Amino acid sequence: MICPTCDGTGTARGFACGNGRLLTSWPCDRCGATGQISDEQHAEIERGRDVRAERMARGLTLRDAAKALGISAVELSAVERGRVDPAATLEKLRALS
Repeated sequence: MICPTCDGTGTARGFACGNGRLLTSWPCDRCGATGQISDEQHAEIERGRDVRAERMARGLTLRDAAKALGISAVELSAVERGRVDPAATLEKLRALS
């Protein structure tokens, strides 16, 4: 599968300084600069999107949901972006009343 971070180029791009004027690129860390991800990585990205959709459907901010789940907002963000396996987080989120 094509890496969604680098669109298959193997190179990620973004702004490197605080003023937002310096566009730079670096080897993509999601795919290891290959431009391809495994089916397992793709599945984690999709599950992360499910976590974000569930959170938003409940009207929760990232910080509020993270607090309710007992994790940091940084960790929840990583889950939603498919950087961390979201399976346990999604179950906890669904169990919130």
